[in-house]
Amino acid sequence: MGSKSQKCIWMEAGAVEYQLCPLNLNCEKCDFYKEMASGCHLPAQTDNNHKYIAFRKPKLEDVTFQPGYQYLPGHFWFKHVAKNQIRVGMDDVLWSMVCPPEGIIFTDPGTQLRKDSCFAWIIIPHGIVYLKTPMTGRILSHNPKMVDKNLKLNELRYTAVEDKWLLDLEADDADFQSLGWLTQKEYTALVRKDCETIYQTVDTNYSKHLPSSTQKLSLYEPEAERLILEKTNFIELLKNITVNLATTR
Repeated sequence: MGSKSQKCIWMEAGAVEYQLCPLNLNCEKCDFYKEMASGCHLPAQTDNNHKYIAFRKPKLEDVTFQPGYQYLPGHFWFKHVAKNQIRVGMDDVLWSMVCPPEGIIFTDPGTQLRKDSCFAWIIIPHGIVYLKTPMTGRILSHNPKMVDKNLKLNELRYTAVEDKWLLDLEADDADFQSLGWLTQKEYTALVRKDCETIYQTVDTNYSKHLPSSTQKLSLYEPEAERLILEKTNFIELLKNITVNLATTR
């Protein structure tokens, strides 16, 4: 994994505002590089919409503690599916921050991941959320629903958490045992605290009297279900509640 100060070539080129390299500039192995090179990045925006990120409002009542799942700080969960095989997913708090996604880019099966290295990029309107693996392991497979080209990504908000898993890992047992997952009480307290942080951040930084051109952001969610933040506030919020990073364009 590259050093924390190593910039992605797309950041150096000015195509994204913030992106660090997880692969020591081995771009031929980087799915983010391939997608950017093939032209998936968004065209330049000409109105005020590009200043904001719109995302789904997380609700305490929608976040449940599933028996048989282990929850980690940062809103990832995992479960054993076979010997040395771990299934990894995100809870509804983290999914709310990336809904509705415009696409999901995964690293290839067979890739050996170190803890906190990138395993996927979720493309959101006007940005990318850079997911970091909570554990060491080798990617065995991805959720076929997530790589299905016919997937209607805006419908993920109606999908049960256990059906939104991201990947299966061949995990090192010693690393797995050292993760320190949360009890139900600890997880419930974390969800409550982070939801309150999200609401307070929006209340503090978002004015309801935005220019009319930003009304296009309401296409994805009804007003009561939607939150809006300026990009810099969104990036900082994501860093505060999880280990993941966001880039904006």
